[in-house]
Amino acid sequence: MSSQSPTNTDANYANGHALRAAVPFESHAAWQPAADRPDPVERVLGDNAGRQERLMPLRMQRMSESPFAFLRCATTVMAWDLAKSPSIGHNVMIDGDAHINNFGLFRTPRQDVVFDLNDFDETLVGPWKWDLKRLTASINVAARENDVRADGRERAVRSACAAYRTTMSQLWQISPYDLWQMRGYASATHIDVPTKLDADEKATIEKTVDKAMKRSHATMLAKVAEPVGKSWRFVAILDAAEKAHVADGLRAYLQTIAGEWRMMLERYDVVDVAHRVVGVGSVGTRAYLVLLIGLALGDPLFMQVKEGIMPAALPFVPPLDEPYRHQGRRVVHGPAPDAKFIRCPARLDHHLRPRFLRTADEADSRLDSRRLAARRNLRLFITRGVSACCSRVHTRAPAIRR
Repeated sequence: MSSQSPTNTDANYANGHALRAAVPFESHAAWQPAADRPDPVERVLGDNAGRQERLMPLRMQRMSESPFAFLRCATTVMAWDLAKSPSIGHNVMIDGDAHINNFGLFRTPRQDVVFDLNDFDETLVGPWKWDLKRLTASINVAARENDVRADGRERAVRSACAAYRTTMSQLWQISPYDLWQMRGYASATHIDVPTKLDADEKATIEKTVDKAMKRSHATMLAKVAEPVGKSWRFVAILDAAEKAHVADGLRAYLQTIAGEWRMMLERYDVVDVAHRVVGVGSVGTRAYLVLLIGLALGDPLFMQVKEGIMPAALPFVPPLDEPYRHQGRRVVHGPAPDAKFIRCPARLDHHLRPRFLRTADEADSRLDSRRLAARRNLRLFITRGVSACCSRVHTRAPAIRR
């Protein structure tokens, strides 16, 4: 817990104005590549180190599909550029990869569907502006890719910045306890942004929410597995030794979990393991999808075991405290309190690669960047919503900041 005493509001305002005077808004207006900027291609290739070599052609293929795909995958390129940009020196726990496709609809432990950030593989302590700049850059690139004119892209970016600013001006007045409980419930009536939607636009949002609500581990089962006798097996085949290694390690690890999660998980048995090729930027990391079946009812539960890798911005920020130097622990204890059902750090293999464990994305309905090509109000609604989520993340973990 933080040992800081309550701060004075007037002093905070004065400090903020002093920081703004030292690093004015205008200092962020223009960007030029630094003279010593590394070759972006070389940085991308360097980011392949430690990943599974056989998947590198697939990673490069996905990355080359579009400018937006390149932006998603080239976190290391943007991290270097952001590190050279002006900063007030006030660090918080940031997402580290807050591009627009990392926002979406997700189910909480209480089975609510919320609109929030999902991917925290790159989370660390750093300048809050880095998240906002990556978000706005992704909005502009995605909109340009979908033939949105320059004036429309500018409105969308300005709308996102205005939403971030407005939301932060509201959230600082909320107690840490109440703030931690806040959720962006994902219905058109719950997302509070000053943008009016017509009937068609509301229907689009409600359809997306309804789709997320209907997803479950049971509906996921038929898509990725097939019945074998009284049980199920993944369609994709994994080497038997690797499968046994992950399954045995997971069974042993689950015995270390205390409390209600352990009691619940003891009612399931691991029946199969498959390798999972994840996303775009994470292609090549070691990730597995584990199928568990309930001992009593035969109900499915999918868990993801994923390798935690060094975040791209790590060389440019202060070192994390010892507990968070385990990359799985860093991801698990990042800004999101319950974006996933279960999140816990783990070491599961003889290589001692840091892993983290979470339930699979049964209600995952990520924000489609193609929505930015839709009508103006819906575009502004989305950009305001994602920016508000970003600002909530930045106010959830103030005790960790430096």
